[in-house]
Amino acid sequence: MDKEILPKNIRQMGDRDDLYQIYLEDYAYTYIRKLRLKDGGPRVGVLVGKTEIIAGNSCQFIYGALDVKEIKIENGIISFPEDAWKKLHSEIQAFFSDYELCGWYVKGSENQVPELLKLQQAHAANFPDAGMLLFLGQEEEYSFWTGTGQNLFPVQGYYVFYERNEAMQDYMVRRSQGQSIESESRDQVTRHFRTALKERQEEKLEEGHRVNRVLYGVCAAMGVLVIGLGIAMFGNYDKLRGMEESLHQAGIEAGATAEVIHSRPVVETVPGNLSPTTDAEPSAAEESSLSQETTQGGGESGTAENKAPSGSTAVMQPWEKATVHSTERSTEKKGSDPDESGTAAVSGLPVNGEAGGFHVVEEGDTLMQISIDAYGTIRMVEEICELNGITDPDKIVAGQKLKMP
Repeated sequence: MDKEILPKNIRQMGDRDDLYQIYLEDYAYTYIRKLRLKDGGPRVGVLVGKTEIIAGNSCQFIYGALDVKEIKIENGIISFPEDAWKKLHSEIQAFFSDYELCGWYVKGSENQVPELLKLQQAHAANFPDAGMLLFLGQEEEYSFWTGTGQNLFPVQGYYVFYERNEAMQDYMVRRSQGQSIESESRDQVTRHFRTALKERQEEKLEEGHRVNRVLYGVCAAMGVLVIGLGIAMFGNYDKLRGMEESLHQAGIEAGATAEVIHSRPVVETVPGNLSPTTDAEPSAAEESSLSQETTQGGGESGTAENKAPSGSTAVMQPWEKATVHSTERSTEKKGSDPDESGTAAVSGLPVNGEAGGFHVVEEGDTLMQISIDAYGTIRMVEEICELNGITDPDKIVAGQKLKMP
């Protein structure tokens, strides 16, 4: 039968033997030690137990000691008669059915114990199988011997272990002799049992403390992790908010720029006598004709720059278109002809980007569109609002007069 670990409560007797590992249960050990000696010869009995493999090593565990009264001693040699074997067989079946014969014991005084040669002969005659043990007790000194046949040699040491050995307890209770032995053994077993129980409770308590310490460490680590994640998420939230605002502003500017870029130029025909200019140098005849026209028209409408070219087409930018439109609206309201004064009277946006002009809000106008028409960008909306005391860029009304930066 294989076991996982050795008994917890053990006591080493003698030196450690690397070849043989023998474990004698305390009930059986105490029973043998407390046997009363009688006149005429030693106390003899048999040992029962089993062999178990622990960590790859063969270990002999002895759980019972059965006293034999029917022995015979002839010429110093101990023998077990047939009736003794029958009785032993019955007792082993009654009390130690789970175990098997593993050796014998001899206890006596120096004069009672036979000499070693006689013991070897008795061992070879009664226990000839290999590995059988002899537990020899003489003058309170106990030792194990083993071997094959008459070749016995001592084992350096053995172990006494403590276990709830019910089989040995039942055997001791039902034995007729040695009531004091049984009582003393019971008290000692009770003490050992209480000691083992207390040690087991302490081990469980210590194991619970270890589990609590591990759980505390895990909870602390999780708390630090949660705090770290919270701090990281809070920092990322601020970054995301800033990124969102930046993307929103960039989207507004990109939309306004795209609107300006994709707006088509307005082509209008302005009455006048000048032809469209080109990058080529004018001929001498053209220069002469242009000079004469300039001289003749000087008293009526001023320079050629102030007079719109006749039959010419001009490509106008959105803000220039807004300026012309504002001029036309102002002229229509006054009922005057722009050609009579020589220049367009602009009452709205600054002419040619000059600062200090005004713009009268019409139905459908927005500050963003006004800024784009006047300056080609929406970045002037904030300055228009500050200059006119406007807190909400979306709240302007038709007829409102705006001062332009």
